[in-house]
Amino acid sequence: MANDLNETANLIETFKPVEINGEQTSKLMSDASSRDENGQSEYTRYFDKTMAEGSSYEVKELKRIIRKKFQVLIKEKATQKVLLGESWKTKLITLKKINKPMVENPVRPDYPNKKYVSNFYEDDLGSYRYIIENRKSRGNIGFCR
Repeated sequence: MANDLNETANLIETFKPVEINGEQTSKLMSDASSRDENGQSEYTRYFDKTMAEGSSYEVKELKRIIRKKFQVLIKEKATQKVLLGESWKTKLITLKKINKPMVENPVRPDYPNKKYVSNFYEDDLGSYRYIIENRKSRGNIGFCR
């Protein structure tokens, strides 16, 4: 496991350059494609371990990379199409830290099928996961005259 985390740490280094490139997108798509049923992957396990055990500098740097690279790259239309296939029109995949509303995941008027496709539990709070969300329901769209 320690060796796997060292390899992942080396992969994360490729995300540090300022410019976004195709290699970063390919690695992200590969990692997201290999996620388990709970949304965990090699990268998310590394994120969780670093957040728990890393120095304040490592945590700050990792949060910046997640926010500026991973979350930006995964929201690109091409990435969504590859990871979700035809369901990209009704769903969205992203990378987030699990919070209480994700665990509760209630049915709401704008999300009649719940917002999050996956179920999360109290044990998942604070950890990073790939999350599939239902897009907002638009309801009946009509024009007033």
